Amino acid sequence: MTRIFGIMWLLIISTASNAQSTVTAYNTFLDFPQRSGQQVGFGYYGGLQVTDTIFGVSFVPTISGDLANVWIGVGTALSDVGTDLINLYLATSGPNLEPDTIFAEAEIQGELAKGESIVSIPADESGIFIQEGVLYWLLIQPGVGTPQVGWLGGPPNGLPGVYSAYLNENSPTGWLVSTINANGAFRIDVTAVTPVSEPNAYALMIAGIGLIGMSIRRRKNI
Repeated sequence: MTRIFGIMWLLIISTASNAQSTVTAYNTFLDFPQRSGQQVGFGYYGGLQVTDTIFGVSFVPTISGDLANVWIGVGTALSDVGTDLINLYLATSGPNLEPDTIFAEAEIQGELAKGESIVSIPADESGIFIQEGVLYWLLIQPGVGTPQVGWLGGPPNGLPGVYSAYLNENSPTGWLVSTINANGAFRIDVTAVTPVSEPNAYALMIAGIGLIGMSIRRRKNI
């Protein structure tokens, strides 16, 4: 059964001439469910790649902005929840396309770290800027209590210019970068600043005043 956990914040108007909006900068989830229990817009295939060390998939954002949310489809064979843990990392790319410097990390644990889960990790307060057209890496690693972790499959064929990464002690970089299994299901959302036309500026500013201090927290299980 797929589980979805997310946090949604109301965005406050920062100025009269610009509005902030959360947009998707990269997405490999399928539009339609592939089997029962999946949600429209978050379809995926079964386990793509299982690792007991670390595994990564690259991505190139189509929009620049502050990192707002990371969605990922993961799965394990665990039946009981204990100290189950999955580590998630964002990294830059090195000169040979390999994962280089880790600049953000998160943990997936408890109920979401077993079975098949679509996990939403809020990052709107991280202050991390994602640059359009730059190659980044998203990596998964099993943590304490989780011997292996699988990355659920997105599109049946990897997208052009997208790579996977495996640890390889025989490589000068320590990684084997390949186009095989480079189609993990995940989504990167950013907060982008977009111009607001002058006639709408005052209306948005008034609306923003009414939203100050308000937030919405929602948990949805499927």
